[in-house]
Amino acid sequence: MRGSPLCRFDRLRQSCALLRHRRVRVLWLALCAPLAAAGDGPTADPAQLPAVQSPLASKALLTDSARAGNRIVAVGAHGSIVYSDDQGDHWQQAEQVPTQVLLTTVAFTDDRHGWAAGHDSLILRTADGGLNWEIVYENRIPDGDVPKPILDLHFTDPRHGIAVGAFSFMLLTTDGGTHWQEVDIGGLRDLLAAAGQEPEPHLNAIAPLGDGFLIAGELGTLLHYRPVFEPEPEPASPWRVLDSPYGGSFFGIEASVPDDLLIYGLRGHCYRSGDSGETWREVATDTTANLYDTLRLDSGDLIAVGAGGLILRLPPGHTEAERLPYAGFDGFLSVQRTAAGRLLLFGEAGAQHFSLPPTR
Repeated sequence: MRGSPLCRFDRLRQSCALLRHRRVRVLWLALCAPLAAAGDGPTADPAQLPAVQSPLASKALLTDSARAGNRIVAVGAHGSIVYSDDQGDHWQQAEQVPTQVLLTTVAFTDDRHGWAAGHDSLILRTADGGLNWEIVYENRIPDGDVPKPILDLHFTDPRHGIAVGAFSFMLLTTDGGTHWQEVDIGGLRDLLAAAGQEPEPHLNAIAPLGDGFLIAGELGTLLHYRPVFEPEPEPASPWRVLDSPYGGSFFGIEASVPDDLLIYGLRGHCYRSGDSGETWREVATDTTANLYDTLRLDSGDLIAVGAGGLILRLPPGHTEAERLPYAGFDGFLSVQRTAAGRLLLFGEAGAQHFSLPPTR
């Protein structure tokens, strides 16, 4: 616990710009305004309202994207979920989405089973490739404390999933999201405090690593977490605090190649590791813009996108990125590959195509 609920609310509001690629100040303040008025007392929990159908849904704020087989699914503001079956040329809006909260993350394990999450500690599930969604978890003010948006989630298979969010909020499921269990972070809090670090940092990104997960967050937080699903004869701590190369916030992890990890985030800071996160080398990005997402191409090149129209290309093994020309200034929060040499970018202006220039 870091002070009174009102003090923690003030810190949460001030740090909203540091929340993963789901950092939308106006929407966040609008969400938190009723809480400020309510103060310390209990608040009502009105039913969620369904997302509004709009022909412009693919042109509004989209915060994350994922592949469901050949389909591309993206989520964003006001509970909007859109999908494309032709590599982004045309978009349709999901038929049933029972919420209007800001959605921050989406993941699929195959062409049918997917999950999306966001504010109100809300988790949605689909079993038909993103056409229809149901609420499987919701906790607007966990433990009567403050709102804790979910900022990232990952499923290792259709049954086992993990979600992370603000103030070290974490959830686990072993039945495909039907039930979720909040992770006790008492041991993590003690480890971080003993290391002189923020005891309840926002956890912005999670990716599989070894026998567990790499978690990256604010104030340089880097963790290895090994979930324990069955009792162990000699239980050990599931947490390990990793040495961090940077004291600012990390917003994402690229871990598709285990011996070439990438972490990235605030003010263009980006680092890569060839030894499972034990040591890190800084990547020169020549920018102070925030980095929000990365994509590894078949060539091995990494594409990074971020604020202010930032698009970077990082060749394999290199520690210096190339900035790619883009005429606009709208921020990008997610990226997908379509055809050879073409990307789909998601962000403030919705979904748009981008053609990669030849490699220098």
